[in-house]
Order: sequence, then structure tokens, then C-alpha cells
Amino acid sequence: MSNETLKEKLEEFINLFESETEEIKKQIHYNSTLNITNQLLKFHNNKESEKYKTLMADYIDELKVTDLPTGKKTSLDFYGKYVLKSGQFLTTERDFRNNNGNLIKYVGFGIVLDFLVYYFLNSKLPFYLPIFTLIFTILGFRKKKKMITDKKSFGIGF
Repeated sequence: MSNETLKEKLEEFINLFESETEEIKKQIHYNSTLNITNQLLKFHNNKESEKYKTLMADYIDELKVTDLPTGKKTSLDFYGKYVLKSGQFLTTERDFRNNNGNLIKYVGFGIVLDFLVYYFLNSKLPFYLPIFTLIFTILGFRKKKKMITDKKSFGIGF
């Protein structure tokens, strides 16, 4: 699929759905679709990206004939079939991130570090403040905000 065809599909998508309610935008993964499609347009003459360009064009065509609002099951089916596959490709190729996954990893790492520090310093400290959990939670939120600002994120309902 050529970049020009995908650009036309993206313009159609924007024209159809930019004035919709937030509920419908979440069901069709509006921001994720925009971010993924714009990143795919940056690939030129890449055979592997052609498959995902076609996948996103098919997704836009599918949305045009679907009655909105869709149910949660239909929304998740569309996400898994089109958006997730393209997003995973961009995760390996273009430093793309899933909107929810990074924050959970940061918080989990902070909890593990706090547990280790508490375990080894329990006898020397009368109390312990979970400082690493707080630090890594803040770092996770900052990273998530930066990825959204850079338009390099995707996720369910995003």
C-alpha cells in the first residue's frame, strides 16, 4: 500500500471521527489509530511495514461500515486484530510504547526495591518509607506523559 493511499484513509478517519464524543473515540481507539498511522507513514519502501499499513487501512474501512457506538467486545476485537498488531510492530521498530504497560513496570520495580531495602534494613530502621515506589511511580508518570506528548503511544481506549 502506498503512503498516499494511507494518508487519504487517515484524512477520511479524521473527518469522520474528530467531532464524535469521547466515548466513541475511546471505543475506536482514536488517538492510538492516529499515532500508529502517522508513524507508519514515516516508513518508506519497507516491505514489512506494508503489511501494517494495509492492516490500518482495513481498520479504517471496517470502522466506516460499523454502527457506532460498538460494544466493548467489538471494540476489543478490533483492537486485537488491527491496532495491537500494528502497535507491537512499531514497538520494536520505532520506540513505541503501550500506554498502560510502562507505568505498571515502573511501580512494580519500585515495590521490589522497597521490599529488598526493608528486608535488609529492618533491624536497623524503626520504620521505612517506600521511597523507591514513590520515585519510580513519578518516573513512570513522566515517561507516560512524554510518550503521549511525542505521539508514540497506543493502548486500549486511547
